[in-house]
Amino acid sequence: MVEADDANPFHRMGLHGLRAGFRLMWMCPARHCAGLWSLVLTDNAGQHAFEGGRLFVYAPATAESGAFLDTDVAVRTVDHPGQVRLADTVSCAPPRVEGRCGDPGHPERARVVASATPLAQ
Repeated sequence: MVEADDANPFHRMGLHGLRAGFRLMWMCPARHCAGLWSLVLTDNAGQHAFEGGRLFVYAPATAESGAFLDTDVAVRTVDHPGQVRLADTVSCAPPRVEGRCGDPGHPERARVVASATPLAQ
């Protein structure tokens, strides 16, 4: 079981428009609720208008797309800023991962709304 006081796995990242947050999962099997740390949009970044496309994760250095976590399912795109939830620290392994708004088929044209950059150890 994960506790909110467990180590934040994102503490060694430079975050712009994102913050680490802890959330309990909606199901509690055997009365033991599980939780997880994830990156979510900051209140300020989440209040912008996200029109003209979908929100998606993109690593510009490797041209790879990532996924958001929707409850317990990985999804490639989301419509609402409140659905932005990066939980996989592996997806934050490239030199930089970005949350973008636009057409995931043309990430170079999409607007960068948030980013996470691993800091040197």
